[in-house]
Amino acid sequence: MTFLINKMKNILRNYGLSDKENEVYLASLELGEATGFQVYKKTSLKKPTVYYILDDLRKRGMVSLSSKGKKKFFVAEDPQKLRKKLEEKLSSFDEILPQLRSIYNVPTSKPKLRFYEGKEGLKEVYDDTLRYKS
Repeated sequence: MTFLINKMKNILRNYGLSDKENEVYLASLELGEATGFQVYKKTSLKKPTVYYILDDLRKRGMVSLSSKGKKKFFVAEDPQKLRKKLEEKLSSFDEILPQLRSIYNVPTSKPKLRFYEGKEGLKEVYDDTLRYKS
């Protein structure tokens, strides 16, 4: 179980979450609809930190906020929704990739010296010969 949690944290870190944000988001996912105090109790963080992170996650669209009377409840967004956002970002990047590649200027003024090792190095040399014109 710990391996799975660590793997999730690493992937969420790649998504742009800090360790503390990871902890709050995962606690929110597990709790479902919960008050900030309940999320705080589920984490090892200080209460002001949890509230700050919950607000930040809300601004980033990862947590939503609802009110029932005077109480405020936080709900983690469905991870599938986050995946869809990532796909949309990637799709919009793919739209401009040809223009970015067209203005990409490979410096030719200074020769570069690179060292390669093993099969991966050989593969990289092969890929480089196909990628760059001489």
